[in-house]
Amino acid sequence: MSKVNLALALVVLMAVSLSCTFLKGKVMNGGKPASEFDKVARLPIPDLKATLPSPGAVAVRELAKIDPAGLREAAGRPDAGPHLHQAADLLALRA
Repeated sequence: MSKVNLALALVVLMAVSLSCTFLKGKVMNGGKPASEFDKVARLPIPDLKATLPSPGAVAVRELAKIDPAGLREAAGRPDAGPHLHQAADLLALRA
């Protein structure tokens, strides 16, 4: 039984080695990383000492890019929060 297990292990090892050899040219990209890894490498390094913006502030800034008139309207409502007021003020300064 041990000779059968040894033979099976050798066959599996040879199959894996051969598949790696045949796929090497298809998987390797000439020494360059895949495009997904290149995108990750270009991400900006965050400043860990800076305060992080809240999700609401980020959403309001994106709203300012998409619909400036809607942002001004939302900031004019009596129940508008500070993020809306700040984004409307920044939008007015940029105009």
